[in-house]
Amino acid sequence: KAAAFLLERQHTKIADWSVKNPDAAPGGWGFSNINTNNPDCDDTAAVLKAIPCSYSPSAWERGVSWLLSMQNRDGGFSAFEKNVNHPLIRLLPLESAEDAAVDPSTADLTGRVLHFLGEKAGFSENHQQIQRAVNWLFEHQEQNGSWYGRWGVCYIYGTWAALTGMHACGVDRKHPAIQKALRWLKSIQLDDGSWGESCRSAEIKTYVPLHRGTIVQTAWALDALLT
Repeated sequence: KAAAFLLERQHTKIADWSVKNPDAAPGGWGFSNINTNNPDCDDTAAVLKAIPCSYSPSAWERGVSWLLSMQNRDGGFSAFEKNVNHPLIRLLPLESAEDAAVDPSTADLTGRVLHFLGEKAGFSENHQQIQRAVNWLFEHQEQNGSWYGRWGVCYIYGTWAALTGMHACGVDRKHPAIQKALRWLKSIQLDDGSWGESCRSAEIKTYVPLHRGTIVQTAWALDALLT
C-alpha cells in the first residue's frame, strides 16, 4: 500500500526544471502529498530507495533517468534546478537572494543521490557520473574535514550525507578525505556521547556547537561512523 501511494505521486508533467533540462522526461517526486509539478532530487532518491524496482520497473527507471539527468555541469546535485547558480544572481537586491534565487550543488544532495545510486541502483565509483559527483565532494570538503549541508543543520548533516553516499558507491574508507572527516566527527562529540550543532551554523557558514546533543544529529554522526 505504501509503494502504491508513492507511485501514484510520481510526476508526469513538464515543469520549471525543464527550462535548464529540456531533454529529460518527467519522473521525479516532490516533497509533499499535493506537489505534482515541483520535483526535487532528494525526495526522488528517497522514494526510489523505498520502492523495489520489481514493483514497477518502468516507473522506477523513469525516476532514475530523471534523477541522473539533473546532475549539474560541475558534477554535483542540487535540489530543484539544474545549472542555476550564476554568481551574479547572488548580487540581486533581494532579501536572502543567495538562498532563494540560486540552487547550487550541495554536499547533502550530492551525497544522498550517491547513496541511492550506489546502494539500490548498483552504480559504482567507476561510472562516469558517479566519478564526477565524488570528485565534486572531494573538491568541496571544508578545511576541517566536514561538509556543509544546505538543507539541514548543517555540517554534521552534510558530512553524514557525503560519507554515507561515497561509501555506498565504493569509495575506499582509507581515502584521506574520508579519514579527515571521521577525525572531525570524533573531535566534536560531546562528553555525554552525543552530537549537537546550532542553527547559527547556517547563518555564519561555520560550525557552531550546541552545549547539548540532539537526537537527529547524534544519529547522523553515528550512522556516518558506523558506515
